[in-house]
Amino acid sequence: MARANSKCAGMIALLMGATVAQASADVDGNYVGYAYDIETGELIYEEHHTQTAEGQTVMLKTDYRSAEGERFAYRTVEFPAPLSTRPVFELTDERIPYIEGVRRDGGDLLVYKTEDGETERERLPATPSDDRPLVIDAGFDRLVQRQWDRLHDGEFVRFDFLNCDRLSTIPLRLSLDGQRDTEHGPVSDLIMEPNNWFIRVLVDPIQISYRAEDRSLLEYKGISNIRRPGGSNYVVRIYFPPDERTALPPQSVRAEAP
Repeated sequence: MARANSKCAGMIALLMGATVAQASADVDGNYVGYAYDIETGELIYEEHHTQTAEGQTVMLKTDYRSAEGERFAYRTVEFPAPLSTRPVFELTDERIPYIEGVRRDGGDLLVYKTEDGETERERLPATPSDDRPLVIDAGFDRLVQRQWDRLHDGEFVRFDFLNCDRLSTIPLRLSLDGQRDTEHGPVSDLIMEPNNWFIRVLVDPIQISYRAEDRSLLEYKGISNIRRPGGSNYVVRIYFPPDERTALPPQSVRAEAP
């Protein structure tokens, strides 16, 4: 995907890696994402998502499974409000092993990662900004929902995305790349890229497609939040089939809500 093959460009692409799992604020249910190698088309892994809500709190749980169906990683994301872009979360990859996440600590956010038995932490202020909001993990989807009209008016939406592996944020921007008709109805294609013009010439943008009907994520093309064992992060196309979305019955929501 990168325009440049240099080590610098590869590092920039890694910093852009985002978890863009769709987590609609008003829907309790299950959905699946199929991650394919961007070059070969081979199925690498599956994402199995379950979202539940109780009051203003929304919980998203994800199991990552190999093409053979074995779970190798899992994640929990908790949104303090339905449209919050700054959830707390933890992702555990049992193969490496590797853990990363964010939790609240007083008025700050504590970012951490554990790899090779070593834990690193960084404290970030949790002060929101309307001009360039902080976006964490699946909070990206909330950003899209909140800024849908601005994006379709042709505006750029700028934000800071938290990269736990680097314990830092990177300035990004989001924009509408176009709209098209598909077998799933009208689709809006978005692109996410570095806010810095010089960095933009080094890497291709990440491409994200949403269905216009319900603003649900249909496809993601770019670097994954999942690593190859002993290597770099996968570069993938993740497809979220609309016909594999199912709503949870009310009793299941109550039973699984935090």
